[in-house]
Formats: sequence, structure tokens, C-alpha cells
Amino acid sequence: MISESNSDIICISETWLTGYGDDVITTELTPPGFKKISYPRLSGAEGGVCVINRDRIKLRSERVTDYSSFECLKIVAFDIAFIREKQLYKENVRGRIR
Repeated sequence: MISESNSDIICISETWLTGYGDDVITTELTPPGFKKISYPRLSGAEGGVCVINRDRIKLRSERVTDYSSFECLKIVAFDIAFIREKQLYKENVRGRIR
């Protein structure tokens, strides 16, 4: 599905990856010709963010301040007119965003 899309950069939230034993999942998630940057939720359940991009696009990830209620991943892209992108996901707690 990802490799068949015309997308160069794909941002995914709610990966539910933990950072432990996720290699099989992330290998299946990342098709040939793509690479991934993942920031799993290290405590608690669910959460996590991931960026999958084509190999030809050079990305660098930069950690942002750690927050206990959400993950944030800052991505800087080069070689494509310099793009700066942030992926932020805030979980809905009791029907409202806090």
C-alpha cells in the first residue's frame, strides 16, 4: 500500500510500538525503497509516531522536549527545497484535548 502510493513522506500516529521487539513490525511496515523514523511510546499503552519516507529523500530527526501525554517528532528534510515538518499527536482524554 505504501510503496504503491505516490507519497514521498508519510506520517503515522498511534503506531502502538513500544520500542522493544518491534523490528519485525517495522520491517513489514517499511517497503523496499523506503526508510522509517519511529518514536514509540516508551511508557503506557498505545501512542507512538512514525515517519516513512522514500530513500532518495534525506531526512534527519530531532528530538523535541519529552512530554508525558504525547509524542512529538521533529523532521528536517534536505534536497527537496528544504522542508521543515513536525508531527504531533495528542491523545483525546475523556472526550477533550488537554
